[in-house]
Amino acid sequence: MTIDNFESGAKLFSRGQECDCIMIVVNGQVELFVEQREQEYILDTIGIGSTIGAYSVLNNCRYEYTGRAKSKVSCLILPRQDLLDAASDDPLMTEALDSAT
Repeated sequence: MTIDNFESGAKLFSRGQECDCIMIVVNGQVELFVEQREQEYILDTIGIGSTIGAYSVLNNCRYEYTGRAKSKVSCLILPRQDLLDAASDDPLMTEALDSAT
């Protein structure tokens, strides 16, 4: 796990990009939006404690929207492989991940 920091306005990820980690917002706010016909449509603004990418990581999907830092943002990053490695060592975690997909 690592912590990544983003300046206000920075894109954390883009719609269509492979989701290879779970992000947990530990500081700041992130806008989730889609772009269509050169317009942005804000879907949500999330903050401290919110997770991004859990469903997509577990189901090997791409991001359905773009995430942009609304303020300075810090996120705890849990790469997919780290999650899978931890699950392989813990039968209860494996079972929980299997039931979530």
